[in-house]
Amino acid sequence: DPNTGQYVYVPPSGYVGEDSFEYTVCDDGNPQACDTATVYIEILPKVGPDNESPIANADTAGTEKDTPVTGNVLVNDYDPDGDTIVVTTTTVTTTEGVVVTIDPNTGEYVYTPPPGFTGDDSFEYTICDDGDPELCDTATVVITVSSNIGNATIANDDAYNENNCGGIAGSVLDNDSDPEGDDQTVNTTPVVDVANGTLVLNADGTFSYIPNEGFTGTDSFVYSVCDNGTPQACDQATVYITIIDSVPPSIDDCDLVDETVECSGTDNESIAAAWNAANIALLEDCAIDSCDMDLTGQVTSDYDFSNFETTCGLSGSITVLYTIADYSGNFTTLEVTLTFEDTTPPDVSSCDITDMTLDCTLNDAEDIADQWNLDNITAIQNCATDGCSVNNQVTVTSNYDFNDLVSGQLPVIYTIADDCGNESTLEALLTLQNSEVVANDISLCVDSEVESQVFNLFNLLEGNYNTGGTWEVISGSGDVIDGNFFDPTSIELIGENASEIITFSYTELDSECPTYIEASIDVNNECAVLACNLDNLEISMVLTANGDVFNEFFRVTGLVDCDFTIDVKIVNRWGAIIFESNDYQNNWNAFAHSSSVGSAGQVPSGTYYYVVTLIDSGLDPITGPMYIGTK
Repeated sequence: DPNTGQYVYVPPSGYVGEDSFEYTVCDDGNPQACDTATVYIEILPKVGPDNESPIANADTAGTEKDTPVTGNVLVNDYDPDGDTIVVTTTTVTTTEGVVVTIDPNTGEYVYTPPPGFTGDDSFEYTICDDGDPELCDTATVVITVSSNIGNATIANDDAYNENNCGGIAGSVLDNDSDPEGDDQTVNTTPVVDVANGTLVLNADGTFSYIPNEGFTGTDSFVYSVCDNGTPQACDQATVYITIIDSVPPSIDDCDLVDETVECSGTDNESIAAAWNAANIALLEDCAIDSCDMDLTGQVTSDYDFSNFETTCGLSGSITVLYTIADYSGNFTTLEVTLTFEDTTPPDVSSCDITDMTLDCTLNDAEDIADQWNLDNITAIQNCATDGCSVNNQVTVTSNYDFNDLVSGQLPVIYTIADDCGNESTLEALLTLQNSEVVANDISLCVDSEVESQVFNLFNLLEGNYNTGGTWEVISGSGDVIDGNFFDPTSIELIGENASEIITFSYTELDSECPTYIEASIDVNNECAVLACNLDNLEISMVLTANGDVFNEFFRVTGLVDCDFTIDVKIVNRWGAIIFESNDYQNNWNAFAHSSSVGSAGQVPSGTYYYVVTLIDSGLDPITGPMYIGTK
């Protein structure tokens, strides 16, 4: 602008380094006076993660003819990374042939113009940092040698740079000079004040500058300096201050780490989306930037659930890259992984599989057992659930093997596994027993006033069995059984301790049809005082249900005064129950009822066996043979 002197410079695309242009300024005097000067512009590299090149800014100085001048080339140079910089061209030759020596550490030099020379002289110098790798930059120093025009003082423009949005302190007199050696004093009120910060300017030339919060870019002020010569000489110069933000945001205070959660199947995506949103909010709050106080909206992520990597079933992980950028384009990245882990076994709480008891006399017992096992597997597949398996499916296996059924009972373990190998188990019991052997649960009173009462466990059994099997106590016994177990034909029950239910099992293996059966004795010592004489007890030995009114019914008589409830079972010679009643009324006439075990209708003639139990009498069941004639 011809009036204000303002300009805008756009560097060539991709160019980094020093550029310059000359301009001419004229006054409106008579005659008109003009002068020409050079503007040097340093184009900085873009901020990057590696070592940055130091910045060497152009310098100016002035003196009178035949008068040496002192300057400093480092006063306005800097390194974006804060590395130490030194001058590597310690001896240079100007365009006019003057040899100048530069102190490599302080940057100070002394220039003595050629005898009688006036005009502009210049030299280049190079600075390097101590980074890895070492980087360097070059700038130009222009020295204007004027004719001796009387008392003069010279103010040269300054350039300062701050790389982390902090304050700057310096001295505007570092590169100013006075040809006569007079003292220079700076006016503490700037000619033009800074626009984007706070300036304190002192008479000795020192100053401090604090940028406004969040400001980056170039600010400037114009100052005036005068000497103490006669007449007093004054000059003006501009100080350019560049606040550079090359430091990315810090996330040192951010507690954001990889996370593992339990797999939730179809809910995984919504959980991951909420996790990602929470991470962004956390980073916006905890990330710190030296220039930008508020990073809201400056955090982005590459979250996309389609990047979910499955490990097994619906479990797996997703890795998200977060970028935290400040308003100057500096950025920090953080990669975080969310893992969905499946450690929960399938849920089988709603599964209800069945046990099975098979008659080993059946020819197809193994086929029936095989199908029972398959039915249980199918039932478990339909009832078990697993939220982290694909389509909620599970794998069911069992240890079933019919050939393992050697003890009459086979516990079958079903293993229910999900896609990730977590397992639940269920157990079902397959029992193979001889239906010709029947067990009876009884109530037995042992008088508390007697020391003990002997009982034969085989009295609990009916049918076709042998006595070579094994008896075991499944539950109960406590203090009721006297001594160590035991001779099953004569166990001793202690009367004073009799008050519990004892459950026994009987296993018979030495046959083609193993037997496993359970029976219980409800032992008590509250024996009823019999108001009757059992000597009159009579049980039918013959039953001829042929309509001649003789021996028409099976009868248990002689107990009128006893008031016992009579339990009756009639079995054939193979142990099959053809009739039973738990409250017998002397009314059975040789018919096998449809509710009984066996076929309905009148039984054929032959020998049968009865089991008569007088409930709460304290007596053992009464057994014996009987003949039934139905023809």
